[in-house]
Amino acid sequence: MDFKKEHTKNLLIAEKDEDLARSLALLFSDSYNVAVVTDFSSIIQSLPNTDILLLDESIIDYTGVQYLQTIKNKAPQVLIITMHTVSPVNVAKYAQYKQYIDASVFKPFEPVHLYEVIAQLDKTSDIEHL
Repeated sequence: MDFKKEHTKNLLIAEKDEDLARSLALLFSDSYNVAVVTDFSSIIQSLPNTDILLLDESIIDYTGVQYLQTIKNKAPQVLIITMHTVSPVNVAKYAQYKQYIDASVFKPFEPVHLYEVIAQLDKTSDIEHL
């Protein structure tokens, strides 16, 4: 997936839900070059140009740690923010993911909360605080 070059940073949204992906892309398009992917191989292809990865946990499924290791090995500079639904299984998975990710949000979330999480991690962003 290609990033349109209007901003200095690239945000890759990896989300299977097309409506949510479009909404997130619209939310961040004023501050980042945004691209959307729906599968792991597309994430890997996009990593060389990615600064921040907003990753829905359903894409990495039950072997998430292996996927996260692969991402960090290929692009250690990428900030990874995972999105999870709230469940005991996902809370347990989050505990395993912690060493590979920079932040996590649980669905449903308020857009302003996600915006703030990214702004805190990306100190050089041109995100305007809401």
